[in-house]
Amino acid sequence: MAKRKIRHSSREASTTGQINYRESTSDSEINEEDVLEWAEEGNGDEEESNQPLDSSNATDCVEKVLRHRDGVPGATGSATTWYNIQDKGDPNAGVEGVTPSEFERQYLIKWVGWSHLHNTWESDKSLKQMNARGLKKVENYVKKSAEVDDWRRTADKEYIEVYDCEQEMNEELLEQYKDVERIIAHQISREKTEELGEKTSEFLVKWACLPYSECTWEDEGLIRRRFSHKIDEYFQRFNAETIPAKHPALRKRPKFQKLEENPYFLLPVVDGNEIRLRDYQLEGLNWLLHAWCK
Repeated sequence: MAKRKIRHSSREASTTGQINYRESTSDSEINEEDVLEWAEEGNGDEEESNQPLDSSNATDCVEKVLRHRDGVPGATGSATTWYNIQDKGDPNAGVEGVTPSEFERQYLIKWVGWSHLHNTWESDKSLKQMNARGLKKVENYVKKSAEVDDWRRTADKEYIEVYDCEQEMNEELLEQYKDVERIIAHQISREKTEELGEKTSEFLVKWACLPYSECTWEDEGLIRRRFSHKIDEYFQRFNAETIPAKHPALRKRPKFQKLEENPYFLLPVVDGNEIRLRDYQLEGLNWLLHAWCK
């Protein structure tokens, strides 16, 4: 849709597994010890969520509802992405001046095929206006939230404290999902090149704490905002002369030479201190080198 055109992640939806989104409707099955494992399940969206998106006519599809808030009416959409908030400010910044009766319930949405950098806050109204798919996930999230609220009214204080601690940990983890762990490939972006009239690169990004299946292609300009050092590290690896060529395999491996101490390239500096391998780690590294040389 037009208002989301600034987002340029691209990742084919996974079709390797069939997710079961069926829900339990019995209150007797709610266990205090299991409440930490609430999942935002869908019902009837399995096929819709797992189908590859046709970029020519597909609408955005909800992958997961991360949390909710009572926000300023209209503080939704692409204006609430991380990078647009940095550029133009938070449209929800004036929430303190809004009376509770004027609040709008909004949900932080993770979209299918997009990285967490592109998460947006959406309301029921904005989701319907954009004709978003996967709305059953939102309904199920609302239902689960109501069940948790009911549980909190009667649960022991210690269980509630554990649950709140778990939620805080999840919030911290969500922030880490926005950090680039490493860049693993690059290519010329046809879309941006045609749009700007000059060659523009995009990078395949491995995100922190997420598997490689969650890698996404991101615009160079977006990644350079916070992670220009990751781009530099990638090109250092890409242009390194110590890496063997891809096609000509080594006919004869070099003779194994045991490492007696940490190699210089495995001495990261943290807070001014060099981090050295332990003896068993150095032994494991020697084993790998020996196996490769054979």
